[in-house]
Amino acid sequence: SNKKAVKVGMSHEPKARLKHYNHTIMPEITGLSWKLAFTHPVRDAETAQEVEQAVLRSFAKHQLRSNGEILQEVEVMKVQLAIISASGSTV
Repeated sequence: SNKKAVKVGMSHEPKARLKHYNHTIMPEITGLSWKLAFTHPVRDAETAQEVEQAVLRSFAKHQLRSNGEILQEVEVMKVQLAIISASGSTV
């Protein structure tokens, strides 16, 4: 999450994934950076992918055309609640 967008994704190493994303957008030049807003463990990669896709479908009108995992004009809390709801009791 940052102040302008929320990225929904899955990773077995969220902090490493965050570091990679921030390296890619070069925060020292762009002034932009991602911050980890929320993690929610699930039992396996298949479940993670199902949850991710369900959440992205529910916010489809907010997806960037250039990267469908990035949502604009969505509150982080709403995304968090959608992840929890989509995952049920998967841990």
